[in-house]
Amino acid sequence: MKATAAGWLAFLAIACAGALCDADSNESQHLAPLAVDVDGFRSSGFLPSIDAPETPPRPASRVQRPTTSKRARPDEIVTIIIPATAPWTDTGISVSAGDGLEIRTWGTVTFGDAGSASATPKGSGLQGGGCKFVVIDSKVAAHSVIGNIAPHVSFDGRGFFVGPVWKATVPVQGSTAPEGHLVLGFNDGAMMCDRSGYDSWDFSANNRGSFTAEIAITRAR
Repeated sequence: MKATAAGWLAFLAIACAGALCDADSNESQHLAPLAVDVDGFRSSGFLPSIDAPETPPRPASRVQRPTTSKRARPDEIVTIIIPATAPWTDTGISVSAGDGLEIRTWGTVTFGDAGSASATPKGSGLQGGGCKFVVIDSKVAAHSVIGNIAPHVSFDGRGFFVGPVWKATVPVQGSTAPEGHLVLGFNDGAMMCDRSGYDSWDFSANNRGSFTAEIAITRAR
C-alpha cells in the first residue's frame, strides 16, 4: 500500500515532537522551528511520489446531423411531342394505381383564324369550359396542355389541367378511368358538342406548332 505525503509528514511531526520533549525545557524554548525538506525525502526515496489523479476521459460527443430524404428516382422518363393540330396524343404509357407521374411541358403554339393568337402550356388567357372544348370543365384553362387517363383516346369531355409543371399519383381526379393510357392534348374549342368527334379542319388548318412534354414515371412498389 502506498503511503500518502500527509501520512509521512504526520509521522515526522510526531517523531520530532518526541525528541523535543526530552530536551531541556529552557533550551527547547530557543530552538528554531523544524523545517522538513519534503522534496528531499521524496528524491531520496523515503517519501513516495504522489501520482496526480487521472482525469476520466470525456465521452465522445455525437453531432446530430439533419437527415435528408432522398427523392425516388423515376423508373421511366419519356419525351413526346403534343401537336396543336389534334385534341389528344397518346403517350404510349400505361399507368396503374399508385404510379407517380411528373410532367414538364414547354413551347408555344398558334390557333384561331390563320393562327392569329398564341398560347403557352398554361393557356391563352381566354375563358375555357363548355361543350366545344376538349375538356369541358371551366376550371381547365383554354388552349392549355391537358391530360387524361382512359382505356383509349376518348372525347367524353373529361380530363385535367397539366400546364407547364404537373405532378400527381394515379388515380387522378377528373380522368375518364382510374387506370389506363396516359394521353396529353391541346384544349382547343373545336369539338362537336354531341362529343362524337372534333372539327378536323379547325384543328389542322388554324392551329400551328406543338408542345414538348417530358414525363417521369415512378412505378408503385
